[in-house]
Amino acid sequence: VIIKIKILRSFMPNKSLNQIKFIASIFVVLLHTSMFRYVNQTGFVFDYIVDTIARFGVPIFFSISGYFLYSKYRDGGKKYWLNYVKKILWLHLWVGFIYQVAVLTEIKLKGGIVPPSFFDSMHIINSFLYGGLHTHLWYLSSLAFAVTVLFIASRFKLEKPLFYIGLILNIIGTFGNTEIYAPISYNTQMFFFKFFNHFGLHLSPTGFPSRNGFFFALPYVMMGYFIAQTKLHEKINLNKNKLFGLISLFILLQITERSAAVLLLKSSQGSNFFISTLPLVFFIMILGLKETDLFPKLNSISGKSLNIYLWHPMGMIIFANILKTFTNEKEILFSLLFTPLIIASILFFPSFKKLKLAK
Repeated sequence: VIIKIKILRSFMPNKSLNQIKFIASIFVVLLHTSMFRYVNQTGFVFDYIVDTIARFGVPIFFSISGYFLYSKYRDGGKKYWLNYVKKILWLHLWVGFIYQVAVLTEIKLKGGIVPPSFFDSMHIINSFLYGGLHTHLWYLSSLAFAVTVLFIASRFKLEKPLFYIGLILNIIGTFGNTEIYAPISYNTQMFFFKFFNHFGLHLSPTGFPSRNGFFFALPYVMMGYFIAQTKLHEKINLNKNKLFGLISLFILLQITERSAAVLLLKSSQGSNFFISTLPLVFFIMILGLKETDLFPKLNSISGKSLNIYLWHPMGMIIFANILKTFTNEKEILFSLLFTPLIIASILFFPSFKKLKLAK
């Protein structure tokens, strides 16, 4: 009977991963809209907690993509990789163009000055391939980079070493510019530079950007790929309750890690990822793979996750301007309406089938 159940489960479509992506996309919106940050002290604390928890959002997108890439690369090889990267870059290009037009229009309507970089071709190319044509679109350029590195590694059977290298890169990334352990990085550099300065070498601490494909996307894409390759979720003998317990534990650790760094190290409160995010995302992945339909009530809307991620900043631009005609972001009315209006407008907007990247 147990064998029959396992066989049946192996043929059941997994709906949980889409449901988890949808929940993650909502958290990304909450992170960016900062619902109650400016209302009062209680609102700030609430937003701080939500903002911290939400940091699992983009990493889980990357990991789910990596999970599906294992079978796609195994079956489709170079052809699938080329089509996948072209799809990502094309999506980045036309969505980014729409955002560029929207931002330019907003600047013009408000009588602002358009920065010179807006029309600088090298800046545009760099943004397209590295930083993102709009602030949140770094996700697409980073994904394209990570899946390309992974494809090359898969050709040479180097996926396992790349997985462990990715974990190290992610930890190093926490010392990058504005990240959680950046103060340690700067203080360490200062310790050595004081020695060199005695010899006339006037050096000053420098940081490095780490919210990119190298330090951020690659580790989590590799995590998902490694889980699929090794079928790790089948080897981990933990039930749903225990997995939820572990996830709750690592959420608390993430909040603790961030709070300790902010209070003790004077770290930036805008840090993107933490060491505790690695095990948090890992156990969310395991839960989603072991339970095929975690949140069945979300099935009708769970396919909207990428739409929500791509278009919520557009909703922020539109609804912020509308709401500011009769309220402001420091009033409770603004906080109560802003985020729900953004999410609802995207949920009721027709999905584009071409926007599906994870499968």
